[in-house]
This record gives sequence, C-alpha cells and structure tokens, in this order.
Amino acid sequence: MNRSIRRNYVFATGYQIFSICVPLITTPYVSRVLRPEGIGAISYTAAIFSYILLFGTLGVNAYAMRQVAFLRENKKQTTDFFGEILSVKLLIIIPALLSLGVISFVLREYRMLLLVHVIDLLGSVIGIDWLYHGFEDFAITTKRNFVVKMIGIVCVFLFVKDKNDAVIYVLIQSVSSIAGAVVMWFGIKRYIDRAYVSLKNFRRHYSGILSLFLVQISGSVYMYLDKIMIGTMTDIVAENGYYEQAQKIINLSTTIITSLSTVLQPRISNAFISSDTKGISHYMEKSLHFVLFLGTPMTLGLIACSSNLVPWFLGKDFLKSQELLYICAPIIIIHSIYNVFGYQYLLGTKQDRVMTLTILGGSGCNVVLNALFIPRMLSVGASIASVAAEFVVMLLQILYVRKQIAIPSIKGYALKCLAAGVVMFVVVVGIGWKLSSGFLQTMGLISVGAGVYFWMMFFFKNDFVMEMVDRIKTGTRNVFGKN
Repeated sequence: MNRSIRRNYVFATGYQIFSICVPLITTPYVSRVLRPEGIGAISYTAAIFSYILLFGTLGVNAYAMRQVAFLRENKKQTTDFFGEILSVKLLIIIPALLSLGVISFVLREYRMLLLVHVIDLLGSVIGIDWLYHGFEDFAITTKRNFVVKMIGIVCVFLFVKDKNDAVIYVLIQSVSSIAGAVVMWFGIKRYIDRAYVSLKNFRRHYSGILSLFLVQISGSVYMYLDKIMIGTMTDIVAENGYYEQAQKIINLSTTIITSLSTVLQPRISNAFISSDTKGISHYMEKSLHFVLFLGTPMTLGLIACSSNLVPWFLGKDFLKSQELLYICAPIIIIHSIYNVFGYQYLLGTKQDRVMTLTILGGSGCNVVLNALFIPRMLSVGASIASVAAEFVVMLLQILYVRKQIAIPSIKGYALKCLAAGVVMFVVVVGIGWKLSSGFLQTMGLISVGAGVYFWMMFFFKNDFVMEMVDRIKTGTRNVFGKN
C-alpha cells in the first residue's frame, strides 16, 4: 500500500509539474503570434465558457470519484454507478449546450471562438478520469494525458502562425481535450463489466453532486468574472490579453506552492477524526512554515525579475503585463496562506459550508471593486480587485479558524522569511537593472536570488534549510564512505 501511495503521488505530482511547464513552452510563442488582441479574445471567451462548463458539469467528477472509491470492491455496483453517472452527465450538459448557442448568437464577434468550445462540452460528457482515480489508478491517466498534451503542443507550433489563428489555437486545445477523454475508454473493462446509460438513482446522485458544486462555484466566481467584466466594461480587447498573461504567471507560481502544501490535508483529516487538536495545530504550523518559506521569495522575486522576464517571455507587446505583475505578485503568498486555512483545514475537517461562505465574501468584494475600478483603470483596476479579494478570503478564514483551534504563532518565522526576502530583492534589483532582457539573464537572476535567500535562511537556521544541509552531508558521507 505504501508503495502504491508513493507511486500515485509521483504520477499525480509529476503531471501537475508537466501541466505547469506546458504554458512555459507555448506562452512565449503564442503571445508573439496572437498578440494582445488575440490573447484577449481567447481569455474573454474562455472565461465565459468556464462558467458554462461549471454549470454544465456541476460537481459530477468530484462526486463520481468519491463514490467509485466507496464501491470499487463490488464490480457490479461500480458498473451500475458508471451507467448512472453517464446519464446524469448527458442530462445536465444539455442546458449548457443551449446556453453556449444563445451566447454565441448574442456575441457575434466571438461566435467562432465560443462555438469551438462545443467540443470541450462533449469531452466533459465522455471524460471518465474519475473512474480511474476512484480506483487510484493515476498512472494510466497521467501517461495518456501526457501524450495527448505533447501532441497538442506540436500542433500549436505547426498550425498557429499569425494573429488571425486564435480560433485554430482554441480548436487545438479543444480537440486535445476530447482526444484525452476518448483514449481513456480503452481499458475500462478492468473496472466495469460494460458501459451503458441508466437513469436509475438520478435524484439521489443529483443531490450529492450539488453539495460539492457549491464549493466549486464559489471558488470560480472571481477566477473568471474579472475577465468577463474587463471584456464587457471596456472596448479594449488587449486589456484582457495583458491581464490574462499576468494572471497566468501568477497561477504558475501559486500552483508550485499549493500543489505541494495540500499533501498535508489527509493528515489533518485523520487528526480531525481522532480529535487530535494538537496534531492539527502541528500540521498547520508545518504547512504555514512551508508556504511562507517558498511564498515570500517567490512574491518578492517575481516583482524583482518582472522587468527582465516579461519582454522576452511574453514579448514587447505585453509590457503592460509587467505593471500588472507588480500589483498581483502578493497573490502568491496570500493565496498560499488561505490554501492552508481553507483547503487544508476547512475542507479537511468537513466544513464545506464555511469554506463556501468565505470565498463568496471575497467574490462579493471582487465584483464591487471591479465595477468601481475597471471603467477607470482597466486591467490595473481588475488586478487591484483580485488582490483585495484574495486578502478578504484569507482574513475571513483566519478569523473563523482561530475560534476553533489555537493558530500557531508564526510571527518570528515570517519576519525571518521577510528579512531574507528583502535582502534577496535588493540584490536581484541591483543586478537586474544592468542586464538586458533574456532567458539566460532571467535564469541568472533567479539563481542569484535563490542563492542569497537560502544563505540568509541558513544564517537564521531555518528548519527546511538545515534539514536539506543535513541530508546533503549524509549523502556525501555515504558516497565517500566517511563516518
């Protein structure tokens, strides 16, 4: 079992890292070819479609994966459930298809971009990753999705040639999505007897799906709404392009932290079941230390490196994204902290309702500030609103959680991270203003910054750094046979 868990963790984490790297491969090329206008149009229509897809799938995949995990010891029950979920997905996707048709008719300028997303909707119906994940078979989904994504990357470079190819770009993404869903049907005989559609137990499944949907929809409101509001409240399509690319870089940074920190959620859940409040506090302290240790230098480092990064990574047409990164960089540390209190603690202790309410609080703040700032400040206003919304969510969660458990004191630890981060920032800015923009220059700045930060944290005797040093010493002794 331990070997199986480690294997699944390697595949799941490896695929997340690969998903992070895909934009790093395609973004510099796509930004230069499609230009801000093309990226802006894609961002606007993708945000609209994300809401359609969200309501068209509800919480089906999360619910289905959990139920398969319950039923997997009985192949007949799993087969029956498989057919029932297919019927649920087929029925709830129909309103989504109709909505997409109506919106594409109203937004004639974006009609083709929106209609291409019909392929994505069909892919969501036939997608069965949830079946494999319910059986903890992460290897097959990771391998097949890896191959499909690689083919998609090649197609982008082959077929997306100028700023008029936005539809082709979205088409490649959509076809890749449905192709990934199709290939997963090969091999399902290992887990079910046959594939069929059944309306049995529809109502029971629907109620269970809705409970998980509320968490998903609350978290998605200001993830996409700001892009829709930029598109509808301004006449400048490029503003959405600037904002999209800046947010993409921010999301890459936060994913690196949150995908690792959420490993502690099962531990917190186990401690909750055992009424081990000391254990919960211990795991939260470790997790907070981790996100502060990584989040602080990543936030300050991004601000310090943005002027060198943006011109070569996104292209000179996206220089305004540099300004947006200065504003949005704090999201990295703020989001990482609320990931600990929200996704690890609140969801780990089955407080879905509280999690939903705190995120809705941030969403309300985001909508109000967007309405006030976007007409005057365009994408800059949306960036300010996003930072404020993330901060509100984090604050609400901290205020609620502190009533239930003793939140570990992290003031001293945070100050050390901040001090090391400031020294790193000064050094990187001091070196960076003399350098021209380029890949090697940015990598050099990141290397110097990381070195300075780690040396400072070594001086402060940081636990993570000291453990790393001890492991290096142990490995050296083993290699050279020294005692």
